[in-house]
Amino acid sequence: MTKKTIIGVVTVLDDYRAIFDLNKNLYNKICVEFNEFYIINLKNLIIFNKKSFNKKSKIVYKNVKVFEPKNSKHFISFFKNKKLIAFNGLGKNFNNFKIYYLLSKINLIQILYKFH
Repeated sequence: MTKKTIIGVVTVLDDYRAIFDLNKNLYNKICVEFNEFYIINLKNLIIFNKKSFNKKSKIVYKNVKVFEPKNSKHFISFFKNKKLIAFNGLGKNFNNFKIYYLLSKINLIQILYKFH
């Protein structure tokens, strides 16, 4: 069984439009080539953070999907038969330790860069 490849941005920020607009030309080319681009918001996986769930979906642009896992189990199960190529702008601090641990458990290629 072949794995589906997902390309996207891993973030803990809620301003999806700003994240996409930062590298809009690159992300638009990815949308054309792969027909979809994911914004993966992992704010619910931060250590010592209250979980928040947005009931309304935030539409950023056409062919852009937003994924906000509720917990670690939801995150792992979503990527069970998928390969993720992700632009990672999370930063390195203790609160993101759990996120990096979970990223190591999935099939992932990371491209590191800073959002700011």
